[in-house]
Amino acid sequence: MPTTTTIHRHQWLRTTLLALLSLLYLVSSSSSFSNQPSKSKLRIRQVHIIHRHGDRSPISPMKDEEYWYTTLPEGRVLDGIARGTTLIRPEESDTTPKKKLLASGSGPFGQLTLMGLLQMVSLGERLRLELEHADELQQDNGDSDGHEFVNQGRLFTSKKPLHPRRVQVMSTDFPRTIQSVQALLTGLFPDLAEAPIEIDVRNTNTYLIPDPQPRQSPQQVVLERNLSKRPHLLEREGELQELAIRITNALDEHLDDAAKGVSFGIGEEKDDEQTQHNATKPLPWIQLAEVLTCLHSCQRNRWS
Repeated sequence: MPTTTTIHRHQWLRTTLLALLSLLYLVSSSSSFSNQPSKSKLRIRQVHIIHRHGDRSPISPMKDEEYWYTTLPEGRVLDGIARGTTLIRPEESDTTPKKKLLASGSGPFGQLTLMGLLQMVSLGERLRLELEHADELQQDNGDSDGHEFVNQGRLFTSKKPLHPRRVQVMSTDFPRTIQSVQALLTGLFPDLAEAPIEIDVRNTNTYLIPDPQPRQSPQQVVLERNLSKRPHLLEREGELQELAIRITNALDEHLDDAAKGVSFGIGEEKDDEQTQHNATKPLPWIQLAEVLTCLHSCQRNRWS
């Protein structure tokens, strides 16, 4: 049975321990408060905008070629959006063979449509509204943490206005992508002709295209073949095989014979052995998707 002295000692130790814990808590709390960032004004210094091209015609050749020509913008319109821009290309000798990528399309296919051009002009106009601070707007505003955003979080002001010289532009070297950024710049800078902008297309096709045809290296081909044979992909492909065949057959009246020779990526190389056992081999899903998307945007999906 504990004595009175022992009890008092335990009480003293308990009281001391609680006091030490309280002291540690106060020190820790004080330290944490002192390390918290002070409220500050935040200013946007730079904005990166990454975008795709506007609506385009299908890369896969279609039978109704004349119709697809009618979806493209007229030459004078393309000249208008190009005015005020200069393309920067690498210096190449006349003997250097130019590598043609299948993604560029041919004829009216794989080209920016008039709808796509208008989409990009509209995007440029919207970006101008989002980036430029109007004088009638409140100068600063805050967030839930008490930080203030200078000029309402806008990049450009009346003192430092949005100007072509403050913009750097890069693009892949395809007509549809170049025209898309030219259209965007037209919306962003209505008076672009007064201060031309350079569009750098040097070597961008080597690292800005996620699905190049032909592939960039033999190693990429080997890697994709191995990835395409993973069990869960093969299982899913088998489940959707019948649907892919139905869609391919339904699109047959729209597709030109050359469409079957267009390659779209992983695991889509021609397999002679499989073709002998399956005369109705469907088109790759990514090709079916791009054709259906283009038909839908042009209200050409007339099959059921």
